[in-house]
Amino acid sequence: MAFIRKLTKAITKPRLFITDKIRNNVARRNHWNYRNSSTISLLVPVGRGESNFRDFIDNALLRGAGRQIGLEIIFIINSSHPSIPILERLEQEFPNQISRLEYPSNELSAALDRGLIRCRGNWIGYATLHSKYTPLFFASLCSWLSPNQFEYIAVSTDLILTGGTLPKANGNIKPGTIHQLGLEQQRNIPFLTVQNTFFPKQSLCRSATSWHANANVHYECAELAFLDHYLSSNGNGKICVASDIAVATNAAASTALFPLGYPVNLKSDRYLNSIVETSKFFGNRNTALPPWLQIRIAYTVLNFHNELLLKRRSLENLSSNTKAKLEDSLRVLYSYVDFKTVDVGRQALAKWNIRYGVQSRYKGVHPNQVPVHLDGIDSVSGLIKLKWFTTIEEKLEFFRNGSAIEPEFSKTIKHDAFDRDFLFEHIAWVSAFGLTQLEVKLNGHLCNLFVKGVKVDTLSGQVMSALNASVSVNHRPSVYTYMLRLLTTCEWTTKRYQDAWVFLDKDSKADDNAEHFYRWVKNNTSNGEKSYFVLRKNTDDWRRLKSEGFKLVPFGGLQHKLLLMNASWLFSSHAAPFVVNVLPKSHFGDLINYKFCFLQHGVTKDDQSAWLNSRQIDLLVTAAPREFDSMISGFYKYSRREVSLTGFPRYDALFARKSKAPKTIVVMPTWRLSLSGTLIGKTSERTANPNFKSSSYFKNWNAFLSNKALLDKAIAHGYEIVFIPHPNVKQYIEYFNLPPSVKIVDLEQESIQNYLVDCTLLVTDYSSIAFDVAYLRQSVMYFQFDFDEFFSSHTYGNGYYDYCTDGFGPVATTIDQLESEFSAAIENRFSLGQNYRQRIDDFFAFNDGENSRRLFDEVIRRSSTMVKFEGSPEQVSQSAT
Repeated sequence: MAFIRKLTKAITKPRLFITDKIRNNVARRNHWNYRNSSTISLLVPVGRGESNFRDFIDNALLRGAGRQIGLEIIFIINSSHPSIPILERLEQEFPNQISRLEYPSNELSAALDRGLIRCRGNWIGYATLHSKYTPLFFASLCSWLSPNQFEYIAVSTDLILTGGTLPKANGNIKPGTIHQLGLEQQRNIPFLTVQNTFFPKQSLCRSATSWHANANVHYECAELAFLDHYLSSNGNGKICVASDIAVATNAAASTALFPLGYPVNLKSDRYLNSIVETSKFFGNRNTALPPWLQIRIAYTVLNFHNELLLKRRSLENLSSNTKAKLEDSLRVLYSYVDFKTVDVGRQALAKWNIRYGVQSRYKGVHPNQVPVHLDGIDSVSGLIKLKWFTTIEEKLEFFRNGSAIEPEFSKTIKHDAFDRDFLFEHIAWVSAFGLTQLEVKLNGHLCNLFVKGVKVDTLSGQVMSALNASVSVNHRPSVYTYMLRLLTTCEWTTKRYQDAWVFLDKDSKADDNAEHFYRWVKNNTSNGEKSYFVLRKNTDDWRRLKSEGFKLVPFGGLQHKLLLMNASWLFSSHAAPFVVNVLPKSHFGDLINYKFCFLQHGVTKDDQSAWLNSRQIDLLVTAAPREFDSMISGFYKYSRREVSLTGFPRYDALFARKSKAPKTIVVMPTWRLSLSGTLIGKTSERTANPNFKSSSYFKNWNAFLSNKALLDKAIAHGYEIVFIPHPNVKQYIEYFNLPPSVKIVDLEQESIQNYLVDCTLLVTDYSSIAFDVAYLRQSVMYFQFDFDEFFSSHTYGNGYYDYCTDGFGPVATTIDQLESEFSAAIENRFSLGQNYRQRIDDFFAFNDGENSRRLFDEVIRRSSTMVKFEGSPEQVSQSAT
């Protein structure tokens, strides 16, 4: 397998293959040069219940070349930890490199100090079982350690933080950069943690740096206290930054090490407590913090607010006193941060808008000017998108060619923090027709304008023409990329696919809005000649749609890629990476010009702004007035320019096929994000979760579906019970104790439309499929046993839709309530109550079977002739200076 992977890489990416080969050979040579002069020991504290020893050893000793350089690993384990067979086998497999040190409960700090004495290596590092090292990490590390063993007090590698705003902590620092302690206003200050820093054992012992000496310090602060004591004891010592190698960590990596500076987890009591305890730790300090520590604190608090803006409701379950205590702690930490030091040391530490809000609230610093960024260009509509942030609601003035104009579309999003205004995000789309110069003013003063991070005096036609005409791509493509780009622009491809419309539901499943819209376009317009539907070839839907005469294109194949690079529109009911990220923009960004129409999978009733705002959507389809209003006036970045109220194409099919005497009871719960396995590549498939059977999700739904007496009562009245599990439940279906009378429907094999049109009652929890059934004026019943947990664990929060006051049926929170409501509904023949019918009539905008026509007209309206900006691309460099 390794040989095949290398051969494939050599053929498809020869340049990368050669450079990696040279780098690996150099690393191996360095290893042989320095293997006898430096030895490294790793101390690895193990949390109770952790067992991924094999993955860690494979990564450190094999992939990281630790075995070749004689790396010593000492696992520090609580003596109450149960027997670990895998560790015993590893100790036998690597007797000279792996050992353990056991300690009684609550004595981890003392065990870490004993481990230091026991280490054979002359360089000491710390890790957790979650630490991951880049290839040949330790062989390369030796090349930095050995020539300068007594010159450096530490060597810091790069640190890859899973999540957060600083993915690579030291990635922008040149390898070999020397940081000297005690100097102010230094550039390239390294991001230091005990996981990406290695210390000379001799220096550690000489400085008397001890974990146990800080035993009276709260355990959340132990790592900071350790680093602070060691570095302050070494005066003006030098730290070498080996940023060409990296250790990766995540939120779970804080087993025994303080997580300050690691990815934010606003739902973790430990993380929030770490903020409070750190403020106490530094609360009585009279001296300024060293630059490296300011970097750590600044990163943490800035990242905290960034995450809070993304997940606004993260702290809503905290009491007012807890929130006040947390904000006071943040204020204390901010007081120790000199942003001038941070700016010089690490300019890319956080987004400007977060810095602006933080400095305004906690430092009382207000910039003289508001930066206005060119955030996008719509050449078809002749509009340019501007974005800026303020800490109060301020209105900007726009001048086109010297004359005042009003934006065509505008929106302001208010961001809160700790129940108070934090930032106002402003978005405006301004007409570019006849534009030669655009100026933006605040209170009569010109604002700074930025194009791709470059400051310009004014937005001129030349600047925007150049920006619109050029997209940065990798100019060193592989052979495959080069051939694909060549095929994309050849006459045969452009003649066949130019301005095509591409339709896609899921990679392995159709039967959603994209399929129904494609069918209408194909049967009712001339655009059907250049319309294509994308789907995996080995699916039942492929055979079904092929027999219907659909123009099908295999998902992920050559034809799919050529089609995307020549298309004018991409229509999909999903906005996941497998839809929008088929082609890397680093290689094909200049060839991808299609507009993306998000048809939606269902009515958006919850606040999904954090997810949707991360997508680039040109047309977002809605089905209800309240849904439309929530998009254009809520926390979403979209305005009337992007959002349209047309109704869903699949509702037309429901409207036409509605049964006059429905007799099917459909049980269709949605999924829980917390139960998801790992995503497999750029597909919608995931690995299995071993904890599924013990979840409340399984226990509650299984209890209802296995109640044979209750379900038989419905069957006796002539109804059929159908269970439609979520696609993610399919791999767990054998766990359910279903009676033979319950029919299981696999939507990979059958169309959901067949069951919806004959549905007399839908039993669900939070699924938007309830809107499909309500659209047909049939009964709905909600089973919500985990309401608070559901909205706290998902990427979205509760939105405008309230199940109790807006829902289309009764809400049950326990299995007993559900069974009681279900039994009563049987007696009433599942008739829809008048109050629920009125709610349904008030909710939907259309019920006429013309949704596809309205959507088509909207797309055509947005596909007018492209606007050309005045000025030539060659003039952009002169205009931007």
